[in-house]
Amino acid sequence: MVLLDVPFFVNTGDGNRCAQVALQCALKYYLGKDIPVEELDRLTGRKEGKWTSTFQIVAGAWDLGLDVRYYSKSPIEPYTHTEEEIVKYTRETFPNAAETILKHSDLPVMLEKATHLTKLNLFEKRLLSFQEIEKHITQNHLPLLCIDYAKIAIDKSKYPNYSGHFVPMVGFDNES
Repeated sequence: MVLLDVPFFVNTGDGNRCAQVALQCALKYYLGKDIPVEELDRLTGRKEGKWTSTFQIVAGAWDLGLDVRYYSKSPIEPYTHTEEEIVKYTRETFPNAAETILKHSDLPVMLEKATHLTKLNLFEKRLLSFQEIEKHITQNHLPLLCIDYAKIAIDKSKYPNYSGHFVPMVGFDNES
């Protein structure tokens, strides 16, 4: 069993700060910094009632001094051109959840942060295997995962479609 001693912080406010809270855990663990979520909201470009895209959290982590990489099965390119391209890509790729995603997304910020990540060369289009994630954890790396909360929600009626949720993966055992 491997379990990193990562501090726990509570997702407060409007409940849409899971990315900021995951980043808060990483900043305290690696840098010993206590940065309030309100400050992380500002640094990542998150606004009240909006979700935080992975682009925002990775760019914020980099800008705050963490050595980060961003892996995804989805391409980053549609998010680096125009807001219209983001809308088109989201509707084509997530037809059942597109309107919810778009309603909760800050497209100008997504565009800015995705472009920033592309310039920094932090993105790689691929999925990590569970074995690769385990290896990262054993090397004292802290994966921040964006999972589909709709898959684990107790009340599925509140989350009928995709709903992103950031979690720090702090460990694993032989049974997980």
